[in-house]
Formats: sequence, C-alpha cells, structure tokens
Amino acid sequence: VGYDRLVFLIPSVLFSAVSSFLLAYLITKNELAGFIGSIVYVFNTYILLLNTGHLTMSVAFSLTPIVFILYRAALLCRSWKYSIGAGLASVICAAYEPRAYFLIASVSALYLIYTVVFIHKRKIWLIGILPFLIVGFSNLYWILGFTQTAESYVGVALDRQMVGLYDYAIPRAFT
Repeated sequence: VGYDRLVFLIPSVLFSAVSSFLLAYLITKNELAGFIGSIVYVFNTYILLLNTGHLTMSVAFSLTPIVFILYRAALLCRSWKYSIGAGLASVICAAYEPRAYFLIASVSALYLIYTVVFIHKRKIWLIGILPFLIVGFSNLYWILGFTQTAESYVGVALDRQMVGLYDYAIPRAFT
C-alpha cells in the first residue's frame, strides 16, 4: 500500500513544486518569479488532471524541469558532470513515461541547437548529445530484443489495438 505513495504520489507532488521553482528561479534570478512559476506549473489544469489519474505521466512531467535544469547547466557551463546528470535524470524520466521524455528530449534538442548557434558558437555537441546517448544505451536491451524477434510477431505486436475501445492500430497512429 505504501509503495504507490513512495514511487508515484510523493515524487509527483514534491518534485514538480521544487523543480519548477528552481527552473523559474534560475532563469529569472528572482525568488518571487520562481514562486509564481512554481504555482503556475503545479496548479496547471493539465498537471492537476495527471495527478488524479496517470501517475507515471505525472511523475515524468514533474521530473522534466530537473532534466532541463541539468541539461541547461551542462551546455552553459560546458560540464560533463551536468551532462551525465541530465542523462541519468532523463533515464528515470523515460522509465516512468517515454512520451514525457520525448517531449523534454525535443525541447532539449532545440535548446542545443540554439546554444550552439547563438551563445557559444563553438562545438559543444558532445556535451549536448551525451544525455541522449545515455538514454539510448539504457534502452538498448529492449530495442535489440525487439529487432531480433521474428518478423511475424512484430507485425502482430504492432497491429493490435491501442488503449480503448476504438480501432486505433499502432501503425495508423504514426501516420
């Protein structure tokens, strides 16, 4: 009974409040702006809806500000330590919910392009790509296993219905 509170409920509430405050404070350098940013993030209707149902998505979205703080610090400070930290935080985020990780990975990739083009004008690609590589290597066990399965089973796995009563097949969802 206590497992779900420890793994889902406490992180979704505490991490979202603290990490959104830290992100807003680090960007604005103002404590009041950090507090208001935290209130806006925590009491956002989408986040409130996630806290009442999709707990894995809720925890993953509460970790996204932490991932972005570490990724931003890695690029601005040119630090391998923060880059590895962003990668490990991304692994945890992707383990909770891959869809939330894809969102933060997209934002991080755009921030990497922005940083390279407008701020550093130097090659910091390795520091910026390292978190993506860490997530990729941590998921290699199932990606390789999925590629080694028989082609007939992969077709069966991808053609089944997605969640719900509607006839949404996975290949049609991507198009």
